[in-house]
Amino acid sequence: MTNNCNSTANEKFELFESKYRKIYDDCFPLVSKTKKKRKFDKPWVLPWLSEACDRKNKSYIEYVKCPTAINKAKYLKFKRFVAKHIRKAKSKYYESYFKRYSNDGRKQWSMINELLNRKPRRKNSISKLVHKNNSNTTTYTRPHDIANRFNDYFCNIAQRLKDGDGHPGDRGRPPESTLNPNLRSVIDMSDTPCTVTEIEKYVSDLKNKATSNLAILPFKSVSKEIAPVTQHLVQASLTEGIFPTNLKCAKVIPLNKSGSRSEISNYRPISLLSCFSKIYERAMQVRLIKFLNTNDRFFASQYGFRSGHSCEHALLEAQSSISRALDKKETAVLLLIDFSKAFDMVDHEIMINKLEHYGVRSNLLSWFRSYLSNRQQYVHVNGVDSTMQPLKYGVPQGSILGPLLFIIYINDLPEISNLAKYIFFADDANILVTGNSLIDVRDKLNAVIAAIDTWVKCNGLKLNVKKTKYMVFSNKRDIDYSSLQLFLNGKCLERSEKERFLGVIVDSNINWKTHISGLKSKISRNAGILYRLKGVVPNNVLKLVYNSLIQSHMYYCSNVWGLGSKSSLAGLFCAQKKAVRAVENGFNNNFYNKETGELPCHTKEIFTRNKLLTVYNLIAKNCLIALHRIYLENYPKPILELFNANRNPDYTARRLPEFFEIPRSRLVALDKTLAFRGPLYYNATINHINTSSTTFFTDTTEKSNSTTRLECKNLNCFKYAISRYLLEIQGAGDENWAAGNFALHG
Repeated sequence: MTNNCNSTANEKFELFESKYRKIYDDCFPLVSKTKKKRKFDKPWVLPWLSEACDRKNKSYIEYVKCPTAINKAKYLKFKRFVAKHIRKAKSKYYESYFKRYSNDGRKQWSMINELLNRKPRRKNSISKLVHKNNSNTTTYTRPHDIANRFNDYFCNIAQRLKDGDGHPGDRGRPPESTLNPNLRSVIDMSDTPCTVTEIEKYVSDLKNKATSNLAILPFKSVSKEIAPVTQHLVQASLTEGIFPTNLKCAKVIPLNKSGSRSEISNYRPISLLSCFSKIYERAMQVRLIKFLNTNDRFFASQYGFRSGHSCEHALLEAQSSISRALDKKETAVLLLIDFSKAFDMVDHEIMINKLEHYGVRSNLLSWFRSYLSNRQQYVHVNGVDSTMQPLKYGVPQGSILGPLLFIIYINDLPEISNLAKYIFFADDANILVTGNSLIDVRDKLNAVIAAIDTWVKCNGLKLNVKKTKYMVFSNKRDIDYSSLQLFLNGKCLERSEKERFLGVIVDSNINWKTHISGLKSKISRNAGILYRLKGVVPNNVLKLVYNSLIQSHMYYCSNVWGLGSKSSLAGLFCAQKKAVRAVENGFNNNFYNKETGELPCHTKEIFTRNKLLTVYNLIAKNCLIALHRIYLENYPKPILELFNANRNPDYTARRLPEFFEIPRSRLVALDKTLAFRGPLYYNATINHINTSSTTFFTDTTEKSNSTTRLECKNLNCFKYAISRYLLEIQGAGDENWAAGNFALHG
């Protein structure tokens, strides 16, 4: 029965693929066959002011032949005239270019990179490849040998890691399962029918990225025509539990991470899959996520690859847990675990058993078994393809389902012990242990590490001991770190004073000085890009670059590192002002003149004209938005548990209502976290806006309606009102900055 279904499902897709490919090639021959890449359009084929340039050149020749004062003055006159009008012509051209491509970000950034003389990424050409295996070193120079060596290395890296760990991969699944049978799901995932509208949405949502077979844009242009047929194929695949064999092949591009380009270990595989594969995967992903969320099967503190979860949420939970431990006079140790090739090491049989444990059964479980089995890949490098090789382990790289399957794979890791707190972001596992003394923490951690080691071996993964480190947080000054020794596989782990945790540098004092200092340097460097574009591109493009290269960095996880004192952000504000002076094409004095004592121009008016917020008010806005989402219960559950919200405030009392309970703390450091400072600032701001005579809402009639108070607004209306409020207080007063211009520190 299974073989017949398999044949039917594959034959259906093969017939459809052959017909679609012919139509695709006929309609889009350049995209599908030649794939010629063109640079951005250059309508300025003829030179600017050719006649004036010729006259300038002739006057220069006359001046060289006869260097008199008259000829020199004539030449300089033509030179100034030509330079002036070339600047105008360039400015006009770039203005029209960016206006024409105002909705095409790729075209805009292509021109920006051209103006910045940024070299395009080098083509994937590798003339020599060196592979070191124990004491043997082999060099490959022929293109086919290089491609085959890459493919062999990528396909067998998981097997080598498993064999090197003393657990050969060919022994099959370990005899013990780490799953708790008492937590096995009693509810089965249902097979929801697939609709044509659903398929059209999946196609329209596809990102315009490279695939192994077809370009996405032409595929989208015929989405409505092929949607009914695609829906029939996807529905047949889900019903029969068969994933088409033709969609299991990946095209791999090796990408150099760092170091020598001839060293094979310095490359990571970038897998390109069929665009049809993404539709099948998206249909299954939507159903699986809905089922797991409905039945609350995800580990609550897993923040990777989940909608509504982010790096900032993981950092907020870690920061809050550490701060609360210090407030209780406890010692906290954060263990930062690193897996070796985590996605490539996934055992398919264990993966299937975990899916069954969580409720994926019957034909849907057969679909996943078919999806994971018999996968193949080839490497494309130097214009040649390697031979095809099978993949025995791992989830498909570059796929839609791959990240989801991996977080399901490690979903039961927190069940190993209740001595620690676990915070995950995909394969970044962070374990926090607290105790009354360093000895107490050490004993707990060693027990947890032993349980982790057992779990890792049972699940066919491997820990990278060299990159696994720990950090100690304590208010005690005289700490004897020699008493804290943590061992993993017989090797002592390294203690670190500061580490990069999800893009934010965390130090043992959790004062964020190191991160803010690095952020200041990055913004100062990026400000130079704005000055190179100043006077060339229009103001709206300068603002686009500012938002991308300056403001985005200040926004990232600002609720974690940005709620400290005003002085801690002073250097960052100076770097921001340097960048803001380049947002407009007009002249702005940027430097202090030592001879005359002239100061740089004030930036307050520039902020106001361009509706830009200072770093202080950016952090204030991010803080208020986070608290409002928490008030609306639109935040991860572990973060919601840190706050006590009053969602039915009493407006009849004499006192202003409190939307959040104000917590108390022993340490000043704890007052600088979102859980403590956020409620205080949110209560004050919302009450001020609700009682203010100024209207910050989109509709002036909303202010009179009590049901449309700011705390009742949806997120978009709230963002609009808060932005207007912050811009108003920021622009108040004369041209000098005052304390009242900084909402969070005023």
